[in-house]
Amino acid sequence: MTLSKTFRRVEDKYIVSEKQMEKLLALAGDRLHPDKYPTSNMHNLYFDTENHDLIVRTIDSEPFRKKIRIRSYVEPRGNSDVFVEIKTKLKKGGQKISGKRRFAIKLTDFEKYLSGNNNFEEIVSTRDEKTDDNVAINTVKNIQIAREADYLIEHFSLVPRIFITYDRESYAGEAAHDERAHDKDAFRVTFDKHLRYRTESLGMFETKKELNFFQNDDTKDKKNIIMEVKTLGAMPLWFVQILSKLEIFPQPFSKYGRIYQQLREKHHV
Repeated sequence: MTLSKTFRRVEDKYIVSEKQMEKLLALAGDRLHPDKYPTSNMHNLYFDTENHDLIVRTIDSEPFRKKIRIRSYVEPRGNSDVFVEIKTKLKKGGQKISGKRRFAIKLTDFEKYLSGNNNFEEIVSTRDEKTDDNVAINTVKNIQIAREADYLIEHFSLVPRIFITYDRESYAGEAAHDERAHDKDAFRVTFDKHLRYRTESLGMFETKKELNFFQNDDTKDKKNIIMEVKTLGAMPLWFVQILSKLEIFPQPFSKYGRIYQQLREKHHV
C-alpha cells in the first residue's frame, strides 16, 4: 500500500440497505471488480477542538472544510503503519471536491506523539527506511505534510476527540488484478458497514467497547450501509442508470458529523 499519496476527486455518498447493495453489484456485473484491497477494517481517530469546532463547520456546510485524522486499514499492531491524513472538502460549482494528503508513521511512533515526546515532522524526518516499493518515507513532500499537520494541531489546539471504525468493501471500475488498469482507474465504489464509535479510551487499538451508530445494524432491509462513489470525472452512465433503477439517491453523510449530532441529541457532548 502506498504510504504517501495526494488525492483530489469528486465524492458522493448514499445510504443503502444490504439488499440494495446486493442488487447494485449484480446489475453492475463485471463492470465493477473487487479493488486492490477489497476488504478492510477501518480504524479512524479524529482530532478536533474541545468544542468540536471542525465538525461543526462540516455540519454547517461551510464551503471549505479541513480535518485531521489518524487511519489504519487493518487492526493496528505495534509495528504496523498508520496514516496521518489532512482531508479537505470544497464546494464548487455544485460539486463537492475532496482532497487528501497523508503520510505514514509506525503505531508506536504515534503513541509516542500522543505522550508529547515528538511532533510529526520529527518523526517523519528521522524515518530513513523505505516502503515495499523502494520509495523513501522521509521525503521532502512527506515532511512538508507533517509540518502542516503539526501547525494545524497546534494552531487550533486539536486533540483526539472520537474513534470511529467500520468494515469496508471496495470496488473499482476496472479489473483489480491488472495493476496498470487499476492505477489508471478513476472510478471506485465503497460500502461501509457496521459503523461504530467511542469517545473514551481514545487510541487506535480496538477495545470492543464501540457503540453502533445504526440501530438493528444487521437487518438486511434497513438502510445502514454508507456507499461512497469516488470519481475523477463524470460518473459512468451505466452506473447512473443502476442508481435510478434502484431508486438510490445521494445524500450528505459525514460519519463524524452524524455521530456528533447523535451524541449531542443525547447530551453526551
